[in-house]
Amino acid sequence: CHHGRTRRVRRRDPCSPQGAYALGDPHRAASSKRHRQDPQAGRRRQRREHLHRRVGVGVLTEIARRAAVEFADTEAFVTEHGWSITYAQLDRAADEAATGLFDQGIRPGSVLALATPSNVDFVVLYLAAARLGAVTAGLNPRFTGSELRACIGVLNADLVIASPTLAAAMGPIDSSIAVVEAGDSAHTVAARFRMPDAAPIPD
Repeated sequence: CHHGRTRRVRRRDPCSPQGAYALGDPHRAASSKRHRQDPQAGRRRQRREHLHRRVGVGVLTEIARRAAVEFADTEAFVTEHGWSITYAQLDRAADEAATGLFDQGIRPGSVLALATPSNVDFVVLYLAAARLGAVTAGLNPRFTGSELRACIGVLNADLVIASPTLAAAMGPIDSSIAVVEAGDSAHTVAARFRMPDAAPIPD
């Protein structure tokens, strides 16, 4: 303290772009448990839902659906392992995964953290979350376990989806976590959440 005031210091925020520095109080530790006890949490969720209504979360879904019709059999992604997924398959996988995420309690305004490599599973889960109106945060797979935990604490994520390697690196966390193996074909991407023959999520 200096002259009766708490001195504010600059600390590195691993969740900000390029690890930017942000003002912070060295005596406050962020944790998801504290966030859940925060009386302002409800207001923040309402603001997220309002923002999503304003920007229109259906835009991404509309683009994906249009591509699935106009370029149905065109490869959307070709993986380094030699298999591919078409636009039609991608759209269908997103619908099936959205149904599974809904069963996990994901709703408009829910926060979903994706701690996975940038692969087809990531894309499918991102599209699926968008169809439910959820807020999705992709965590840098190069982060250390402590940086991942810090980001999840700041996000107060409702669900964390992580690869086995990143789940092991971050260790125990307060948020719900689902560990997913990377798919090895168009039929197995995001397999943990996909509900076969699920009806399309309404826009």
